[in-house]
Amino acid sequence: MAEEVDVVIIGGGIAGASVAYFLAELGVRDVLVLERSTVAAGASGRASGLVVFCEANHPGQAALLKASADFYATWEQQIGGPSAIARVGALMPVSAVDLASLEREVGIMQAAGHDVRLLASDEIATVAPGWYIDDVAAAAYSPSSGYIDPPMVTTAIMNRARALGVRVYQGAEVEAIDVQGGQVTGVVANRGRITAPVVIIAAGAWSAPLGWLVGANLEVWPHRAHVMHLKPPAGMPFPFPVSGDDRNHVYFRPEPGGLVLAADETAEEYPEEPPADPDHFDPTPPEWYGRWVVQQLSRRMPAMRDAEIVGGHAGVLPKGPDNYPLLGAMQEARGLYCICDTGGNGMTASPGLGRALAEQIVYGKTFLDIHPFRPSRFAEHEPITQAYRHSHTEPPVSWTLEG
Repeated sequence: MAEEVDVVIIGGGIAGASVAYFLAELGVRDVLVLERSTVAAGASGRASGLVVFCEANHPGQAALLKASADFYATWEQQIGGPSAIARVGALMPVSAVDLASLEREVGIMQAAGHDVRLLASDEIATVAPGWYIDDVAAAAYSPSSGYIDPPMVTTAIMNRARALGVRVYQGAEVEAIDVQGGQVTGVVANRGRITAPVVIIAAGAWSAPLGWLVGANLEVWPHRAHVMHLKPPAGMPFPFPVSGDDRNHVYFRPEPGGLVLAADETAEEYPEEPPADPDHFDPTPPEWYGRWVVQQLSRRMPAMRDAEIVGGHAGVLPKGPDNYPLLGAMQEARGLYCICDTGGNGMTASPGLGRALAEQIVYGKTFLDIHPFRPSRFAEHEPITQAYRHSHTEPPVSWTLEG
């Protein structure tokens, strides 16, 4: 006999954990999460952990991020334990040519209620001593931003959902999604058939193949990402704000134990690497990449030119055509939904996405109009318009190593 539940969530990463928690908070307790491996085994276990509330291109995106900010701000009450975020602040610097764009993005965030403001160069020097800022006109600054431990946060959210009644099957791979008369009726997994009137695809880089099971073309593909762990030289100011440095194509943050995490901030494919495969990839970055990261990072933090490379890891994250989420009902069947951040900001965005989707499922409406983020927008030729796209004029990325 098939197992019966109210909601099946496919995917045990930060997105699946977030929507499971918010559904349970709204009283939907018969929720089953199916994870093909283990909780936080995918991108959520290999993420960089930056949680940044500095800028947004779209008012809806800013509202979703505000929901995430509120969730992290009340972590102790909602999930329990000390704050999940190490609040070192966040700085997003730009040159003069991009100042107008940054002002617009900060304005969108401020309108949504975020604590973010523009800093002039003298203020940046106070917040981030030792940084090279001669090429910086201003920076967006969010004092409540910082970084988290991604697998810990994902697991903690899932454990809280379980305490509210959600169940999690690990090692459960979905083989089919059942649809009858235009209504989703459940899934078939490697452990048997599970009936449910609501099925949520929350599988990150694995989402597209699940969509194919019902004839859906979810516009999300796997993108390989590398991350390096560096030991800074003695005497460098520490800790420091997390940052995304568009001009140098690198983002970075402090790590516990006095280390620095840094990686490229680009959607460009790495040279001489095969297309990303979420099921088969080398979990270590190539040797040249570590040297490239040190080179780029030292352009903003000159002291890091003498940093020691102590490790690194690689993973696969979901990307999409416009870098906005796939969020909401899928047109292929009633009761079928998708939640997937495709902008590389899953640890920041997923709590807000999870709350929005849970409210949409339970109430039929949510705290903002999520229609612009619907998964079918590309098939309907209605992507997020160019007017909302990130418009900073950073130079093209070069993977060239100097010297």
